Order: sequence, then C-alpha cells, then structure tokens
Amino acid sequence: MEAVQKPRTVPVLEAEPPKDFFEEAKIGPEQETGLRQKFQKFSKDHEYLTEDEFFDCMLHYMALPAVHLSSYFFAMDRDKDGKLSFEEFLLGISAACQTTPHFLNSHTGWERSRFIFDLYDVDGAGFLNFTKFKQLLADCQKDSSAWEKAAAWGLLRPDGQFDPLSADRFYELIRQEKLRGTHALFRLLSKSDCAHSHSRSY
Repeated sequence: MEAVQKPRTVPVLEAEPPKDFFEEAKIGPEQETGLRQKFQKFSKDHEYLTEDEFFDCMLHYMALPAVHLSSYFFAMDRDKDGKLSFEEFLLGISAACQTTPHFLNSHTGWERSRFIFDLYDVDGAGFLNFTKFKQLLADCQKDSSAWEKAAAWGLLRPDGQFDPLSADRFYELIRQEKLRGTHALFRLLSKSDCAHSHSRSY
C-alpha cells in the first residue's frame, strides 16, 4: 500500500506595504520624467511655475477646467510662496491623477486629504468654517443637510455654533468613514491624466 503523500506547504509571502506616497500611487521614474518635461515646457526659469504658467500648462493639456485653476494652484503650493517648485508640482499632479488610489489609512489618503482640505480653505485660514464645510459636503456627498451632519459628528460647540474644522480633524472624519465621497475630489479631468499619460506630444 502506497504511502499517501501530504501536499507540500508553499510559503506565502505577505505583500509589503508601500514605503511612501509615490510607491503607493505607482509614480515611478517614467512618470516623473514625463511630468518634468511638462513642467519645463511651461516654466520660463525652469525652476518654478508661476500661477499663470500653471494655468497655461493645465489648459494646454486640458487637465482642469478654468474655473478651478486658482484653487488647485493654491492647494499645490504647499509653502504658500506664490509659485510651484517641481517637487510641489510632482506631488500635486500625482495626487490629483484619476488613477491614484485614495486609501484612507495610508499614504495616498493622507496626502490627498491635505490637498482636498486646502482646496476648500481658499483664504488660507487653516480651518474650514461652516460655509466651506457645507460646500465640501455638497460636492462629495450631494448632501444639503450640513448642519445635521455637523451635529452628528460632534462639530458643534456647546453654544450650538459650528466649531471650525482643522485639517487633522478633517482627516479623521475621512479616516473614520464618516465623510464619504472625498475620493472624487481634487482630481484631474479623466481624459488628461498627466502623470500616467503616455502621450509624447510635449
């Protein structure tokens, strides 16, 4: 009688989590080179993009509607010096690409939440007042019950007034899946995914 051989146990290697935002967003050397070419095409000094140069770049590639250009520029200008370095441009465009994931508890979710917050913090106050919060909620959830949501999420002060929303608290609402629909915000137009485009028409 032949001995029954036990099936071999094949070790399964667990996938390592991505090390940073760019790895998670799948932005590698090819995508970085393509974005640098676009950046250099519109940057007169080859060091920074001014607001007008950014507008020209986005409109040339039909990446954003004109009405959103100023708010996207402000959101990408992380150091608020009125211009975009290549590093700011690379991070901002990569975060806004349609193909970049929006993992809530990982690099992409964190970076994208910061851009989304700044997109609505149009005056640079560092927090969202009720008017900004209401617009955000309408855009991501098509929801007009902002006051009811604010009360349910503990965003009202003891006197019943709205407590301005900080960036950290905003991210917590996203991470806890209370504020849904933010994956669709801060996105380039789908037909002009700059970072992942294989077009060579520079």
